[in-house]
Amino acid sequence: SDRNGQTEVYRQALEQEAAQPLTTTPQDQDLGYARISADSSWILYLLVPRLLQSSGSSTLIPMMRVPLSGGPSQLVLQADRTADFWCATAPATLCTLDERSPDGKSHTVTAFDPVKGRGRVLLRIPSEPLAYYNAKPSPDGSHVVLLNGSEPEGHLQVLTPDGRLERDLAFKAWPSCESTSWAADGKSI
Repeated sequence: SDRNGQTEVYRQALEQEAAQPLTTTPQDQDLGYARISADSSWILYLLVPRLLQSSGSSTLIPMMRVPLSGGPSQLVLQADRTADFWCATAPATLCTLDERSPDGKSHTVTAFDPVKGRGRVLLRIPSEPLAYYNAKPSPDGSHVVLLNGSEPEGHLQVLTPDGRLERDLAFKAWPSCESTSWAADGKSI
């Protein structure tokens, strides 16, 4: 929420009238994607310097974590400024980080742990410099759906966490699809 000129993450119980801030964002940065970790212990978020938002810079940005119960934010890892990330749901532990290479010629999906940082590379895809990919783990962490949002028609691939293709799905007359979501039971997308 932007309640004071800065994007911040707040926590508010349903029966409370006031929200409590969980993060503080430096004046020259904006808070990017805020998502909960698989075990629901952490809020994960990106800190994006305002000067990077319109530049072509390949500067790395920090992914931070803050305890859901409150406390100081801590660095998880450094990511490409175009990064996006998602986590499965407990008891699964898979979190994935999508990044474009600095030269724009490949896209990488990497597993990460909110405490330990980067893990193994799950998938590396040759890519055009302006191609847009989005990879999301299923709620149980058994699959990752990969969307290429740059194709003229919708195209999804369902992969195992080690990058093996299980299903290749195309849907006609649906150009520029930019995002996918798993159903809560993980049985549909």
